Amino acid sequence: MSVGRLGTLTIALPSRQLNLHLYVAGAAAGTGAAAAAAGAPAATGSQPVPVIFLHAFPLNGGMWQPQLEAFSARGWTAYAPDLRGFGRTRPLPAAGEAVTPEMMAQDVVALLDHYRLPRAVLVGLSMGGYVAMAMARAFPERIAGLVLADTRASADAPETRANRERTATLALEKGARAVAETMLGGLLRPGAGQDEAEVVLSLASQNEPAGVAAASRGMALRPDSTDILARLDCPALVLVGAEDVITPVAVAESIASVLPRGQLVVIPQAGHLANLENPAGFNAALLSFLEESFAR
Repeated sequence: MSVGRLGTLTIALPSRQLNLHLYVAGAAAGTGAAAAAAGAPAATGSQPVPVIFLHAFPLNGGMWQPQLEAFSARGWTAYAPDLRGFGRTRPLPAAGEAVTPEMMAQDVVALLDHYRLPRAVLVGLSMGGYVAMAMARAFPERIAGLVLADTRASADAPETRANRERTATLALEKGARAVAETMLGGLLRPGAGQDEAEVVLSLASQNEPAGVAAASRGMALRPDSTDILARLDCPALVLVGAEDVITPVAVAESIASVLPRGQLVVIPQAGHLANLENPAGFNAALLSFLEESFAR
């Protein structure tokens, strides 16, 4: 099977005062750049329900490259934005600002509006899961399906909120790579190789300290989303790395049990960044769910 189209582009979202950088696959890679250059949304025609990948902290949309390649090959249209404050999305947050998952969710809705997409399947990992749950709270009608990977529905405990502020300070003082270095033991499974660590550190290094700090502060402000998930009546999948120590399998089981139409798949040989550590297993579970739940 030949590999489909991949690309990157930046779109202006005037309503959000944001230039959103995207990694794109499938039809989006063929039409999005031209549409953005013309200042108009891309026509959707008879395209299938698109997939929007929402990245983890402290990475960016580039973490989804293994998924975009697989999805493009299978004919899916997919977008992986650099969320507000990350990667090449601009402007950066102001000093001392908190960028919450709710703010990022509003950006995602503006992305859908830009392409005249009524709904999309959201795939959120860790912080990306918080963004997806914020969309479920405020814009459930825009969600065709939900995939939550290596994340949690509960709000931060006080000690975790305090640690978020320490992380923000570290980012501002020593940079985004330093934040990722302190997190590696939790982000990757025990025994992960140096090559995997370097991928994570490289992705983190592409972010500016101000954006990482703002997102860390914003995550501390999010509410519990358990009640929202219990009311979300759409196809839903919960994925978790078997060796995830930040959001273990038991946390994923609790999320899946709350979702009215939730399924759970445990990804072997993977920790918190399951999509990078075992992309074949992650892609197989995700594509199976999507192709069973949505016509292409």
